[in-house]
Amino acid sequence: MKKYTILCLVLAMAVVFVPASQATQCVFFNNFCDRIQTNNVSMHHQTGIWTVGLWDYTCSGSGILISGKVSTGSTKLNTFIAALGEQEQWSLKGSTGLGDLDSTVDGVTAFFIQTNQPYTIAAGACSPFGPDTRKPSAQGR
Repeated sequence: MKKYTILCLVLAMAVVFVPASQATQCVFFNNFCDRIQTNNVSMHHQTGIWTVGLWDYTCSGSGILISGKVSTGSTKLNTFIAALGEQEQWSLKGSTGLGDLDSTVDGVTAFFIQTNQPYTIAAGACSPFGPDTRKPSAQGR
């Protein structure tokens, strides 16, 4: 019984003192059908805020895992698109509301796919996170 009481006390303290994740957000691009759904998390023994989520880069309603770090004034989100053989990164500049998409196939040479593209962020999940054919994808594919 004493062990059970100690376990309950430890769990209660964890609930009180462990930082909660921030709310889910949806990134909408003004010129593209792509959407990125993110959830910011504070990780124990890590500096800054990390973010994980899904990027619907095909505008088909299915996202691929994307993750990165939130810094003052910007967020960098990275993913590997196996079908394309490319490592891609969104740089979202919060102060300007503009984002860049760059890519590399060898880890050394980078090329820009999109630059200074306007976006907005809305609280909550991307809804609907489904097919959207009204605009092209940021990849132009």
